Amino acid sequence: MRGGMKKYSQEKRLSKLLSKILFGDGCWEWIGMKANGYGSFWNGTHNTGAHRLILEWLEEQEIPQGYEVDHLCRNTACVNPKHLEIVTPRENKYRSFSPVGINYRKTHCVNGHELSGDNVSTKEGHRRCMTCSRAKDKRRYYKLAPGEGRRKSQWKKKHAMQNEPQTMAVI
Repeated sequence: MRGGMKKYSQEKRLSKLLSKILFGDGCWEWIGMKANGYGSFWNGTHNTGAHRLILEWLEEQEIPQGYEVDHLCRNTACVNPKHLEIVTPRENKYRSFSPVGINYRKTHCVNGHELSGDNVSTKEGHRRCMTCSRAKDKRRYYKLAPGEGRRKSQWKKKHAMQNEPQTMAVI
């Protein structure tokens, strides 16, 4: 025994785990210790996520190395196995409400253009609307503000050279 911690049998730990759950019709709220909103429980060797232990001990589902448990109900304190799904970290991020997840689910750009097919480009992991990108490139080329035509100074400079009288050099 280290630090006064008793060695409990698997049945005793499972019983202690279940005693820290407030069972309901939907979510099963974890009322024990929490870390960053997630239920935390001593599994005999270290603290681990209560939602992970529910799947491993109660549902007898093994969580593969490198995989995560997604809360389908978006309640991080929920340990109801019907609300939990084992997914890849990438899938978990895409389902989240982080900027990555929000942008992944976008179907149209801020100007209303559809982000699919030839109208979407991926560069360095970022999607961009090609219609907006072409318009931005054109504005940059002509140094225009959004919604403007050619600037008068550019027009005058171009047409002033065309209207100047042609002189011949006298030798």
